[in-house]
Amino acid sequence: MSRFDYVKFDELTTICMANYKKIFTELEEALESCIILDLPEREKEYWKAALHYSEISYAMVGKALRDSQVTADGQTNLQEERGNE
Repeated sequence: MSRFDYVKFDELTTICMANYKKIFTELEEALESCIILDLPEREKEYWKAALHYSEISYAMVGKALRDSQVTADGQTNLQEERGNE
C-alpha cells in the first residue's frame, strides 16, 4: 500500500473525522469573521495565516486518522477515488 492510496474510513473513523470537520468549520467561521473587521492590513495577514494553518491542521488530522486506521487494521479497504460528501 502506498501512502498516496485513498483509504476508505471505517465507521468510527468517519464519525471522528466528521466531529473534527465540525470543529474546524467553526474555527474557520470565527477566523473569517475577524478578517472582515476593519483592521490594519498587517493584522489581517495574521488572521489569514491562522486560517491557512488551520487548513493544514485539518489535513494532518485526516492523515493521522488514516494512518491510525491502517496501523490498527493491518489490511484496510482502499477506494479508487475520493468523494467529497
